[in-house]
Amino acid sequence: MSNCTPQASAWISVKDALPEQMEQVLVHFSSGKIRISEITGIYGNAFSFEGIYGPGTHWMPLPEPPEVAE
Repeated sequence: MSNCTPQASAWISVKDALPEQMEQVLVHFSSGKIRISEITGIYGNAFSFEGIYGPGTHWMPLPEPPEVAE
């Protein structure tokens, strides 16, 4: 069993703020899907995921990658 501790939600509504253009973030789409995506700035709150554009409702910065022991 994992020792994971739930964290407070860090989701940011697109009504409150948008990430920088082309900054990769975690996005919750209006379809209910969650993907790593980026905002193009061309279509308002439309985010791009593998060349497909869709309206995002919320986003959050990506976490820092884990430190890997060498």
